[in-house]
Amino acid sequence: MEGLFRWVLGGSLLLGSPFVLIGACEAVETSAELRRSLRAQGTVVDNRLVIDHRDGFEEQAYQPVVEYRDADGRLRRFSDPAGSLPPDHAVGEAVEVAFDPHDPAKARLTSWKRLWLVPTLLVSVGLLPALVCALIFRAISRSAMRE
Repeated sequence: MEGLFRWVLGGSLLLGSPFVLIGACEAVETSAELRRSLRAQGTVVDNRLVIDHRDGFEEQAYQPVVEYRDADGRLRRFSDPAGSLPPDHAVGEAVEVAFDPHDPAKARLTSWKRLWLVPTLLVSVGLLPALVCALIFRAISRSAMRE
């Protein structure tokens, strides 16, 4: 039983490892980007409806359009690429913005959802099969010990 467990667990980890690796790389890149960025208070000035046609289906999402002042005090405007339906932010809502001091046009909202959701999901999806495998084998081994 122990040999089978090792093979199944190893296979689960091997199958999930690309997801874990991609998620970890995304998290490292996001963390490095945030360390290089300056922060500013921004205001949502619009929610732009984006319509995309893929595989014969129409997908809609609202991308927040945000204004903020850069380190030089100039008013900047950007559209966050992550859309949602319904909109995540109301027009007039205050939001925190992280921007590249050398290229203030490169800006993004700093909410957990926009920064960390994708890396968290990727790592979780990658580790979930191994976790399920370990829990099943633990339950089986406990059951076998009772008999």
